[in-house]
Amino acid sequence: IQVQSPGSGLRPSAPPAVPHGDSLNFEPTSPSAVSANSGHFSRQESSDSYVGSSPPKSEGRTIYYHVADENGEVDDEAVEGYSFSFKGNGVDELTHKLKEETGLEDVVVCTRSPLNGKLFPLRLQLPPNNSDMHVVVVPLASK
Repeated sequence: IQVQSPGSGLRPSAPPAVPHGDSLNFEPTSPSAVSANSGHFSRQESSDSYVGSSPPKSEGRTIYYHVADENGEVDDEAVEGYSFSFKGNGVDELTHKLKEETGLEDVVVCTRSPLNGKLFPLRLQLPPNNSDMHVVVVPLASK
């Protein structure tokens, strides 16, 4: 067994240079093309290239929602839901906005557990980092 030190020259110290031309056939707006060709850009220039593909954090988060039927059931896999941009931070603000969106008065905003798929009411706080959310609006009149 022969042990080579990092400076022995068998492994290149830097990845091979990518030609400036678009020889990889990426579309100019794909994230792969940006990351493959953006090694020499400053942080500001690099982040500007993403303007069309993802909203900045100051724009809030996207809320995807379904409304449960009178039995409290929701077919959120077969039926396409609704969505809106939400800039608030609290569960109360989100509940108020969902009441406006749905036209319903007495509702409970729930989220589906990733472990068992059951609905649980949102009570304490929204997830951090303005991450998108999937919720279910359950009218209190539901059984």
